[in-house]
Amino acid sequence: MKIFLTGGTGFIGSAVILRLAQKGHEVLVLSRSEEAVSGVTPFQENVNVLVSDLSDLKKIKYSLKRFRPDSVIHLAWEGLPDYSQRLCRKNVEMGANFFRLLADMEIKSVLSSGSCWEYEPRREPLTEDSRKDNKSPFSAAKIRLYEEGLEIFRKKSAAFIWLRLFFVYGPGQRSTSLIPYTLECVALGQEPIIKSPGARHDFVYIDDVAECITMALERELPNSVYNVGSGTLTSCGEVAKLALSVAGAEPFEDRPADDTATDESLHYLADTSRTATEVGWTARLSLREGVTRTMESMASLKKKED
Repeated sequence: MKIFLTGGTGFIGSAVILRLAQKGHEVLVLSRSEEAVSGVTPFQENVNVLVSDLSDLKKIKYSLKRFRPDSVIHLAWEGLPDYSQRLCRKNVEMGANFFRLLADMEIKSVLSSGSCWEYEPRREPLTEDSRKDNKSPFSAAKIRLYEEGLEIFRKKSAAFIWLRLFFVYGPGQRSTSLIPYTLECVALGQEPIIKSPGARHDFVYIDDVAECITMALERELPNSVYNVGSGTLTSCGEVAKLALSVAGAEPFEDRPADDTATDESLHYLADTSRTATEVGWTARLSLREGVTRTMESMASLKKKED
């Protein structure tokens, strides 16, 4: 397949490019820098770069006419980890304009990434039809972009796939995120400070997510929404202790003082039965193995820097 992809230099996008290339797909990546793409996916002959961004739809249209993609993956979200209302509105506007361009060009298949934060959290597993929560600018923006995309592509009879990603982790994640932060503390001989050790979430490894995105495209699915998670609930404290164990460090003492994480509002767990049935995907890597691979990747990068 010929696939056009936005957000290719991000944490998730770089893993998706690599998986698509490994499976023999021809990929054109939208990026502000060709060097940034080659840095995350080196030596991939079937990966090319369009140096531009979503603000230049004229250039994108010209390139898409020449490339003629079978499918488009939209992962770009400018400004992360800034979840301000201003940037969220900007991303919705750019995303919707991009979708209109794709519809006008009669692209037949578009896949875009949503978030588990679109849901109103609860203790039970969240299905794709669970109640939505638009109280934060980011969740409201994702919900709005999904609704815009669904309406735009329905009019053109194009397939629009929306994947709600849960707590994705792995090599390349921001250093301030739970797992890389904990592993870095070990390397520095420091005790990690976990703000909400009781908060329980659904952690899913980056390579599993990249495989799900690839499979969803290859299946040529109709309009639908799919949850992408492990289906397992793990507290932040348990994850941190696991990271310490994998790194061979002593576990820290629990700090229950101002931990409000037992609150139901902090729980996100994916029901992935629809994804398993229709996409044929379930998460394969255990949390321990994923943390181990993350630690090995961090150590490898550190060695190269030294």
